[in-house]
Parts: sequence; C-alpha cells; structure tokens
Amino acid sequence: MVARRVHPESIYTEWLARRGIHLAHGADAALLTRLSVAECFNRRARPFQEDTTLSEMLGAMRQSRQTIYPVIDDAETLRGIVRTSDLRDVLEDSATFEHIVLAGDVVHDAPAVVTPDDSLLTALRRLGGGDLAAVPVVDNETDRRLLGLLTRADLFSAYERALTEQSY
Repeated sequence: MVARRVHPESIYTEWLARRGIHLAHGADAALLTRLSVAECFNRRARPFQEDTTLSEMLGAMRQSRQTIYPVIDDAETLRGIVRTSDLRDVLEDSATFEHIVLAGDVVHDAPAVVTPDDSLLTALRRLGGGDLAAVPVVDNETDRRLLGLLTRADLFSAYERALTEQSY
C-alpha cells in the first residue's frame, strides 16, 4: 500500500504514463485483459523473405506505412524483424549494394512476439518492454509461424472501440 502511494505506476504503466497515456489499475487493465490480440492484429502485414533484396525492401517500404517488417523463412517461420531505421546506413550506398544486401543480412531478433490468444494487456506490456511500434503475431511461441503484425495503433483502436461499446 505504501509503495502504491509513493509510486502509483507499475513498471508497465510507467512507460505509458511517460507518453501521456494513463491507465487506471482496475477498469482499464480489466478491459485490456478481456480483449485478445486476435481481435485487432493486421493479418495483411507485409513480411520479407530472408532472400528479399535491398531494392525489393525499399520498394515495399515506399508503398507501405509499416515501420517494422517481419522476416520469415520458406516455412513462414519468423526469423526476426527489419525496421526501416535499420536500413539508414545501408541506404547511403544503396546503388552499390541493392542486389547484394538481403533481408537475412540485416534482420534482428524480434524482441517480443504475441499470439492471437494473448490479451491486449500482455501485448501492451510487450510493446512497452521493447519500446516497439509493433510486434509480430505468431501462431505459438515455439513454432513462431507468422500470422501478422500488431501495432500500437491497432491495440489502442481496439481499446477505444471497447470503451465506447462499454459506455453504451
């Protein structure tokens, strides 16, 4: 009780509070717990194959608003992610490397993943823990077959819809 008075935010809600989002510990957390990732993730998110070339990646990035691209193998297993920011250094010499650099060369381990069965509260904690704009959605954490991508915007849109429905 004393700790809650001195520091009312949990480690997870502190991250949100710094960004101006304040969740009440009871009602908001309960609402996020009732909602699942399956209800709001983007099933049409564009992944890259490990052998996608730099020029193909850049072309896809120009046509999309995604900032994180899952990288998958031939079995559609998640191998990691490529952020648009990861390619900044490579872009300086893109004419030289555009057919040599592959997605598999610039891929990073996905710092967090979620499954469709995870609650939005779990997803929010994973987004916040890695300070991510999006997390890959996989069938399960063992096989990690890519199903889509969950962005912060997707999560908060679902939360706002649920709040609106709840108030009626």
